[in-house]
Amino acid sequence: MANESSDAPNEANLNELDPELVKLPRPKTRIRPIMAMAIIGICLTIGVRLAGDLRFSQLGNPTLVDSVSALNSDLENTFIEIRVHPDRTQALRVVPNRSTSGQVLVPTLGTNGALWLLLPTTAWNAKDATNEVYQGRLSRLADMDFHDALKAHVAKGTVAMRPIALSEVRKALNATSLEVLDVSGDRFLLQPTTAVQITETATDRVRILAVSTDPYRDEASWSLALQSAGILPGEIAPVSSTTTSWTFDVPAPHGAADITAKLRAAKLFAAQATEIRSTRTGTWSELGMDGDDILLGNAKPGFRTQSLLVSAPPLVATGAFLLDTTEEPGTYWYVIIIVLLLAAFALLFATALFQSIRRR
Repeated sequence: MANESSDAPNEANLNELDPELVKLPRPKTRIRPIMAMAIIGICLTIGVRLAGDLRFSQLGNPTLVDSVSALNSDLENTFIEIRVHPDRTQALRVVPNRSTSGQVLVPTLGTNGALWLLLPTTAWNAKDATNEVYQGRLSRLADMDFHDALKAHVAKGTVAMRPIALSEVRKALNATSLEVLDVSGDRFLLQPTTAVQITETATDRVRILAVSTDPYRDEASWSLALQSAGILPGEIAPVSSTTTSWTFDVPAPHGAADITAKLRAAKLFAAQATEIRSTRTGTWSELGMDGDDILLGNAKPGFRTQSLLVSAPPLVATGAFLLDTTEEPGTYWYVIIIVLLLAAFALLFATALFQSIRRR
Protein backbone atom coordinates (compact mmCIF):
# COMPACT_ATOMS: atom_id res chain seq x y z
CA MET A 1 0.00 0.00 0.00
CA ALA A 2 1.39 3.34 -0.98
CA ASN A 3 2.11 5.86 1.72
CA GLU A 4 0.07 9.15 1.64
CA SER A 5 2.03 12.13 0.39
CA SER A 6 3.33 14.46 3.11
CA ASP A 7 2.31 17.44 0.92
CA ALA A 8 -1.39 16.60 1.08
CA PRO A 9 -3.44 19.26 2.90
CA ASN A 10 -4.29 18.48 6.46
CA GLU A 11 -7.81 19.38 7.68
CA ALA A 12 -6.36 20.77 10.90
CA ASN A 13 -4.00 23.02 8.95
CA LEU A 14 -6.88 24.44 6.89
CA ASN A 15 -8.55 25.80 10.05
CA GLU A 16 -5.43 27.66 11.21
CA LEU A 17 -4.87 31.41 10.43
CA ASP A 18 -1.94 32.25 8.28
CA PRO A 19 0.47 34.34 10.40
CA GLU A 20 1.45 36.39 7.39
CA LEU A 21 -2.16 37.40 6.73
CA VAL A 22 -2.62 38.49 10.34
CA LYS A 23 0.28 40.90 10.01
CA LEU A 24 -1.28 42.70 7.01
CA PRO A 25 -2.40 46.27 7.96
CA ARG A 26 -6.12 47.03 7.89
CA PRO A 27 -7.25 49.46 5.21
CA LYS A 28 -7.63 53.00 6.57
CA THR A 29 -11.07 54.57 6.61
CA ARG A 30 -11.11 57.26 3.99
CA ILE A 31 -13.26 60.38 4.13
CA ARG A 32 -14.39 61.33 0.71
CA PRO A 33 -13.65 64.94 -0.28
CA ILE A 34 -17.28 65.73 -1.11
CA MET A 35 -18.49 64.59 2.32
CA ALA A 36 -15.69 66.52 4.05
CA MET A 37 -16.51 69.71 2.17
CA ALA A 38 -20.22 69.30 2.94
CA ILE A 39 -19.62 68.92 6.67
CA ILE A 40 -17.21 71.87 6.69
CA GLY A 41 -19.82 73.95 4.87
CA ILE A 42 -22.51 73.02 7.40
CA CYS A 43 -20.25 73.92 10.31
CA LEU A 44 -19.35 77.26 8.77
CA THR A 45 -22.98 78.07 8.00
CA ILE A 46 -24.12 77.35 11.53
CA GLY A 47 -21.13 79.26 12.89
CA VAL A 48 -21.98 82.34 10.82
CA ARG A 49 -25.58 82.21 12.05
CA LEU A 50 -24.38 82.03 15.63
CA ALA A 51 -21.84 84.85 15.24
CA GLY A 52 -24.30 87.50 16.45
CA ASP A 53 -25.30 85.45 19.48
CA LEU A 54 -21.63 84.78 20.24
CA ARG A 55 -20.74 88.48 20.18
CA PHE A 56 -23.76 89.30 22.35
CA SER A 57 -22.90 86.59 24.87
CA GLN A 58 -19.49 88.17 25.48
CA LEU A 59 -20.85 91.60 26.46
CA GLY A 60 -20.73 92.94 30.01
CA ASN A 61 -22.73 95.74 31.62
CA PRO A 62 -25.43 97.42 29.53
CA THR A 63 -24.69 100.58 27.55
CA LEU A 64 -26.72 103.50 28.88
CA VAL A 65 -28.72 105.26 26.15
CA ASP A 66 -30.17 108.68 26.91
CA SER A 67 -33.07 108.67 24.48
CA VAL A 68 -34.60 106.85 21.54
CA SER A 69 -33.16 109.46 19.17
CA ALA A 70 -29.67 108.28 20.19
CA LEU A 71 -30.29 104.75 18.89
CA ASN A 72 -28.31 103.88 15.75
CA SER A 73 -26.97 100.93 13.79
CA ASP A 74 -23.81 100.82 15.91
CA LEU A 75 -25.93 99.74 18.89
CA GLU A 76 -27.56 96.81 17.10
CA ASN A 77 -26.97 93.44 18.77
CA THR A 78 -25.74 95.15 21.94
CA PHE A 79 -26.93 95.11 25.54
CA ILE A 80 -28.44 98.51 26.37
CA GLU A 81 -30.40 100.26 29.10
CA ILE A 82 -32.90 103.02 28.34
CA ARG A 83 -35.72 104.87 30.08
CA VAL A 84 -38.95 104.80 28.06
CA HIS A 85 -42.67 104.60 28.67
CA PRO A 86 -44.52 101.72 26.97
CA ASP A 87 -47.91 102.42 25.43
CA ARG A 88 -49.72 99.64 27.25
CA THR A 89 -53.01 100.37 25.49
CA GLN A 90 -51.39 99.03 22.31
CA ALA A 91 -49.87 95.87 23.81
CA LEU A 92 -49.89 92.76 21.59
CA ARG A 93 -49.22 89.12 22.41
CA VAL A 94 -46.52 87.35 20.37
CA VAL A 95 -47.02 83.59 20.55
CA PRO A 96 -44.54 81.61 18.40
CA ASN A 97 -46.24 78.28 19.22
CA ARG A 98 -48.90 76.82 21.48
CA SER A 99 -46.38 75.36 23.90
CA THR A 100 -45.41 78.80 25.25
CA SER A 101 -47.25 81.76 26.70
CA GLY A 102 -45.29 84.01 24.34
CA GLN A 103 -44.20 87.59 24.97
CA VAL A 104 -45.79 91.04 25.01
CA LEU A 105 -44.93 93.43 22.18
CA VAL A 106 -45.61 97.09 22.94
CA PRO A 107 -44.59 100.42 21.34
CA THR A 108 -43.06 103.22 23.40
CA LEU A 109 -44.80 106.54 23.91
CA GLY A 110 -43.57 109.68 22.22
CA THR A 111 -41.27 107.92 19.76
CA ASN A 112 -43.54 107.71 16.69
CA GLY A 113 -43.07 103.95 16.67
CA ALA A 114 -39.25 104.13 16.52
CA LEU A 115 -38.79 101.74 19.47
CA TRP A 116 -40.81 98.70 20.52
CA LEU A 117 -40.36 96.59 23.63
CA LEU A 118 -40.61 92.83 23.92
CA LEU A 119 -41.62 92.03 27.50
CA PRO A 120 -42.15 88.75 29.36
CA THR A 121 -45.70 87.61 30.01
CA THR A 122 -45.05 85.83 33.28
CA ALA A 123 -44.48 87.54 36.59
CA TRP A 124 -41.77 85.18 37.79
CA ASN A 125 -39.28 86.17 35.09
CA ALA A 126 -40.25 89.83 34.74
CA LYS A 127 -37.94 92.46 36.19
CA ASP A 128 -39.11 95.42 38.22
CA ALA A 129 -39.96 98.10 35.65
CA THR A 130 -41.91 100.51 37.84
CA ASN A 131 -39.19 103.07 37.15
CA GLU A 132 -39.69 102.50 33.40
CA VAL A 133 -36.01 101.63 32.87
CA TYR A 134 -35.54 98.65 30.56
CA GLN A 135 -32.51 96.53 29.69
CA GLY A 136 -32.20 94.11 26.81
CA ARG A 137 -30.84 93.21 23.41
CA LEU A 138 -31.35 95.81 20.69
CA SER A 139 -32.30 94.65 17.19
CA ARG A 140 -34.16 95.90 14.16
CA LEU A 141 -37.88 95.24 14.27
CA ALA A 142 -37.82 94.30 10.58
CA ASP A 143 -35.45 91.40 11.37
CA MET A 144 -37.99 89.69 13.62
CA ASP A 145 -40.08 86.75 12.42
CA PHE A 146 -43.30 88.49 13.51
CA HIS A 147 -42.62 91.75 11.64
CA ASP A 148 -44.91 90.91 8.71
CA ALA A 149 -47.68 89.82 11.09
CA LEU A 150 -47.33 93.13 12.95
CA LYS A 151 -47.59 95.14 9.74
CA ALA A 152 -50.68 93.17 8.75
CA HIS A 153 -52.22 93.82 12.17
CA VAL A 154 -51.62 97.56 11.85
CA ALA A 155 -53.00 97.56 8.29
CA LYS A 156 -56.29 96.08 9.56
CA GLY A 157 -56.91 99.33 11.41
CA THR A 158 -56.96 97.88 14.91
CA VAL A 159 -56.97 101.00 17.06
CA ALA A 160 -56.96 102.38 20.57
CA MET A 161 -58.25 105.72 21.79
CA ARG A 162 -55.51 108.31 22.23
CA PRO A 163 -55.83 111.60 24.15
CA ILE A 164 -55.20 114.79 22.18
CA ALA A 165 -54.63 118.10 23.95
CA LEU A 166 -57.41 120.57 23.19
CA SER A 167 -54.83 123.15 22.12
CA GLU A 168 -53.57 120.69 19.51
CA VAL A 169 -57.14 120.05 18.32
CA ARG A 170 -57.78 123.80 18.00
CA LYS A 171 -54.55 124.22 16.05
CA ALA A 172 -55.47 121.42 13.61
CA LEU A 173 -59.06 122.63 13.14
CA ASN A 174 -58.02 126.24 12.53
CA ALA A 175 -55.47 125.08 9.95
CA THR A 176 -57.88 122.49 8.48
CA SER A 177 -55.13 119.94 9.03
CA LEU A 178 -55.50 116.22 9.68
CA GLU A 179 -52.11 115.92 11.38
CA VAL A 180 -52.10 116.00 15.18
CA LEU A 181 -49.82 115.21 18.10
CA ASP A 182 -51.15 113.19 21.01
CA VAL A 183 -50.27 114.10 24.59
CA SER A 184 -47.17 111.86 24.51
CA GLY A 185 -45.78 113.53 21.38
CA ASP A 186 -46.64 110.85 18.80
CA ARG A 187 -47.67 112.32 15.46
CA PHE A 188 -50.73 110.94 13.66
CA LEU A 189 -52.25 111.60 10.26
CA LEU A 190 -55.99 111.22 10.73
CA GLN A 191 -58.83 110.80 8.27
CA PRO A 192 -62.13 112.71 8.17
CA THR A 193 -63.80 109.46 9.22
CA THR A 194 -61.48 108.92 12.21
CA ALA A 195 -63.56 108.18 15.30
CA VAL A 196 -63.39 110.73 18.10
CA GLN A 197 -64.76 110.78 21.63
CA ILE A 198 -65.27 113.93 23.65
CA THR A 199 -65.97 114.41 27.34
CA GLU A 200 -68.06 117.47 28.14
CA THR A 201 -68.67 119.10 31.51
CA ALA A 202 -71.54 121.35 32.52
CA THR A 203 -70.48 124.99 32.57
CA ASP A 204 -72.75 126.28 35.33
CA ARG A 205 -73.97 123.27 37.29
CA VAL A 206 -72.45 120.81 39.76
CA ARG A 207 -73.65 117.47 41.07
CA ILE A 208 -73.77 116.88 44.83
CA LEU A 209 -73.93 113.41 46.35
CA ALA A 210 -75.25 113.52 49.92
CA VAL A 211 -75.04 110.44 52.14
CA SER A 212 -77.27 109.64 55.09
CA THR A 213 -75.61 110.61 58.37
CA ASP A 214 -76.60 112.13 61.69
CA PRO A 215 -78.38 114.59 61.73
CA TYR A 216 -79.11 114.45 57.97
CA ARG A 217 -80.86 111.14 57.55
CA ASP A 218 -83.41 111.88 54.84
CA GLU A 219 -84.00 113.94 51.73
CA ALA A 220 -85.82 116.73 53.55
CA SER A 221 -83.04 117.33 56.07
CA TRP A 222 -80.39 117.39 53.34
CA SER A 223 -82.45 119.72 51.18
CA LEU A 224 -82.86 122.13 54.09
CA ALA A 225 -79.14 121.96 54.96
CA LEU A 226 -78.08 122.71 51.37
CA GLN A 227 -80.50 125.62 51.21
CA SER A 228 -79.13 127.01 54.48
CA ALA A 229 -75.59 126.79 53.06
CA GLY A 230 -76.65 128.85 50.04
CA ILE A 231 -76.07 125.95 47.66
CA LEU A 232 -79.56 124.72 46.79
CA PRO A 233 -81.96 127.46 45.60
CA GLY A 234 -85.34 126.49 47.00
CA GLU A 235 -86.85 123.06 47.21
CA ILE A 236 -85.37 121.18 44.24
CA ALA A 237 -85.91 117.43 44.07
CA PRO A 238 -82.83 115.19 43.72
CA VAL A 239 -82.11 113.83 40.25
CA SER A 240 -81.65 110.36 41.76
CA SER A 241 -81.73 108.74 45.17
CA THR A 242 -81.35 105.52 47.13
CA THR A 243 -82.36 104.61 50.64
CA THR A 244 -79.13 106.12 51.98
CA SER A 245 -78.07 108.78 49.44
CA TRP A 246 -79.43 111.64 47.37
CA THR A 247 -78.00 113.33 44.27
CA PHE A 248 -78.73 117.00 43.57
CA ASP A 249 -77.84 119.11 40.54
CA VAL A 250 -77.21 122.64 41.78
CA PRO A 251 -76.23 125.93 40.11
CA ALA A 252 -72.46 126.52 40.18
CA PRO A 253 -71.40 129.58 38.16
CA HIS A 254 -67.95 129.44 39.80
CA GLY A 255 -67.40 125.70 39.45
CA ALA A 256 -67.14 122.68 41.72
CA ALA A 257 -64.36 124.18 43.84
CA ASP A 258 -66.66 126.98 44.99
CA ILE A 259 -69.41 124.52 45.97
CA THR A 260 -66.89 122.35 47.82
CA ALA A 261 -65.75 125.36 49.82
CA LYS A 262 -69.35 126.13 50.79
CA LEU A 263 -69.93 122.53 51.90
CA ARG A 264 -66.89 122.65 54.13
CA ALA A 265 -67.86 126.03 55.56
CA ALA A 266 -71.29 124.60 56.47
CA LYS A 267 -69.60 121.44 57.89
CA LEU A 268 -71.56 119.24 55.51
CA PHE A 269 -68.75 116.68 55.25
CA ALA A 270 -71.07 113.85 54.14
CA ALA A 271 -71.72 115.63 50.83
CA GLN A 272 -69.37 115.76 47.84
CA ALA A 273 -69.46 118.07 44.81
CA THR A 274 -68.36 116.81 41.40
CA GLU A 275 -68.58 118.05 37.84
CA ILE A 276 -71.45 116.87 35.67
CA ARG A 277 -69.90 114.99 32.76
CA SER A 278 -71.19 113.71 29.45
CA THR A 279 -69.43 111.55 26.83
CA ARG A 280 -70.28 111.59 23.13
CA THR A 281 -68.74 110.00 20.04
CA GLY A 282 -68.51 111.03 16.40
CA THR A 283 -65.94 111.56 13.64
CA TRP A 284 -63.19 114.10 13.09
CA SER A 285 -65.15 115.74 10.26
CA GLU A 286 -67.96 116.55 12.74
CA LEU A 287 -65.69 118.66 14.94
CA GLY A 288 -66.06 122.43 14.79
CA MET A 289 -65.15 125.60 16.66
CA ASP A 290 -67.22 128.22 18.43
CA GLY A 291 -64.65 130.75 19.54
CA ASP A 292 -62.25 128.66 21.62
CA ASP A 293 -64.85 125.99 22.34
CA ILE A 294 -64.58 122.69 20.47
CA LEU A 295 -67.90 121.32 19.31
CA LEU A 296 -68.89 117.86 18.15
CA GLY A 297 -71.91 117.99 15.92
CA ASN A 298 -74.85 119.60 17.68
CA ALA A 299 -73.39 120.86 20.94
CA LYS A 300 -75.28 120.18 24.14
CA PRO A 301 -76.47 123.45 25.71
CA GLY A 302 -74.68 124.30 28.92
CA PHE A 303 -71.74 121.92 28.27
CA ARG A 304 -68.14 122.53 27.23
CA THR A 305 -65.60 120.05 25.83
CA GLN A 306 -62.97 119.16 28.44
CA SER A 307 -61.07 116.32 26.75
CA LEU A 308 -60.89 114.58 23.39
CA LEU A 309 -59.74 111.15 22.25
CA VAL A 310 -59.08 109.93 18.71
CA SER A 311 -58.83 106.35 17.50
CA ALA A 312 -55.48 105.59 15.92
CA PRO A 313 -53.47 102.42 15.17
CA PRO A 314 -50.01 101.88 16.66
CA LEU A 315 -47.13 103.47 14.77
CA VAL A 316 -44.37 101.40 13.16
CA ALA A 317 -41.55 103.66 12.01
CA THR A 318 -39.30 102.77 9.10
CA GLY A 319 -36.15 101.23 10.56
CA ALA A 320 -37.78 100.82 13.97
CA PHE A 321 -35.78 99.17 16.75
CA LEU A 322 -36.82 96.35 19.07
CA LEU A 323 -35.55 96.02 22.63
CA ASP A 324 -35.92 92.42 23.77
CA THR A 325 -35.99 92.67 27.57
CA THR A 326 -36.10 88.89 27.90
CA GLU A 327 -32.53 88.55 26.61
CA GLU A 328 -29.21 89.43 28.24
CA PRO A 329 -25.65 88.19 27.59
CA GLY A 330 -25.92 85.46 30.22
CA THR A 331 -28.90 83.99 28.32
CA TYR A 332 -26.50 82.75 25.64
CA TRP A 333 -23.89 81.03 27.83
CA TYR A 334 -24.12 77.87 25.71
CA VAL A 335 -23.24 79.51 22.38
CA ILE A 336 -19.48 79.45 22.99
CA ILE A 337 -19.65 75.68 23.60
CA ILE A 338 -21.52 75.08 20.35
CA VAL A 339 -19.12 77.28 18.39
CA LEU A 340 -16.08 75.44 19.78
CA LEU A 341 -17.60 72.06 18.86
CA LEU A 342 -18.34 73.31 15.34
CA ALA A 343 -14.79 74.59 15.02
CA ALA A 344 -13.41 71.23 16.14
CA PHE A 345 -15.54 69.34 13.61
CA ALA A 346 -14.59 71.76 10.83
CA LEU A 347 -10.88 71.41 11.66
CA LEU A 348 -11.11 67.63 11.79
CA PHE A 349 -12.72 67.33 8.37
CA ALA A 350 -10.51 70.05 6.90
CA THR A 351 -7.46 67.98 7.92
CA ALA A 352 -9.00 64.87 6.37
CA LEU A 353 -9.74 66.77 3.18
CA PHE A 354 -6.16 68.07 2.99
CA GLN A 355 -4.72 64.58 3.41
CA SER A 356 -7.08 63.15 0.81
CA ILE A 357 -6.04 65.78 -1.72
CA ARG A 358 -2.33 65.32 -0.95
CA ARG A 359 -2.51 61.55 -1.63
CA ARG A 360 -3.73 62.16 -5.13
